[in-house]
Amino acid sequence: MCILAINFSILTTIEDSSLAEVPMLSVSSYISPWLQLIFTFVLFAQIYTTAVSNLFGFVSRFHFVKSSYRKGLVLLTALVALLIGQLGFSTIIHHIYPIVGYGGAILLVGLLSSWFFKQDKRNFN
Repeated sequence: MCILAINFSILTTIEDSSLAEVPMLSVSSYISPWLQLIFTFVLFAQIYTTAVSNLFGFVSRFHFVKSSYRKGLVLLTALVALLIGQLGFSTIIHHIYPIVGYGGAILLVGLLSSWFFKQDKRNFN
């Protein structure tokens, strides 16, 4: 039901929503400026917590790196993410989503072929 309400609110303000980077932010401005401000802070908090958790997850994968180099790795990764973030949301989505989609398709083919060949070996034994 909430998804239908969100979809309806975007469609009723389609002229402004189609031009906005974040359509729900423009929709919230029609309701109340205070709601738009609150929604903006919530959105920034979501982006920040996602960035911090992704940075932690990425750097923790490199547990084999000496601890003296780990701080540099964190700073380098954060700097690269900050520079990429300056491109803009729609530009990043336009270029990254297809790459992630192709990567997911390759991963799916690999998983299915691995499963298929394991099933094939079980049938012969």
